[in-house]
Amino acid sequence: GIDKHLPDARTTRPEGGFFISLTLAEGVLTTAVRAQAATRGLNLADGLAFFPEGGGERFVRLPFCALAPSEIDEGIRRLAESVQAARQASTIA
Repeated sequence: GIDKHLPDARTTRPEGGFFISLTLAEGVLTTAVRAQAATRGLNLADGLAFFPEGGGERFVRLPFCALAPSEIDEGIRRLAESVQAARQASTIA
């Protein structure tokens, strides 16, 4: 789902674990995406919290351990909509 809906994002795919690390494309900030995601019923953690020494402005941590594949696909679809809306808002501002 990530490759289909967010082709310009960079992922770190674990060999084990409970989440995928996602770095959004240049110019797309996690804070803007989080605001857009909230309007779509998607709750994202603040990426800055994972980088105490700075950075993380484009980071999203995506947990997947307690979700059905259909829920993951829907979440990725909503995330992609949120990224697109954040991009559009940043070009208008």
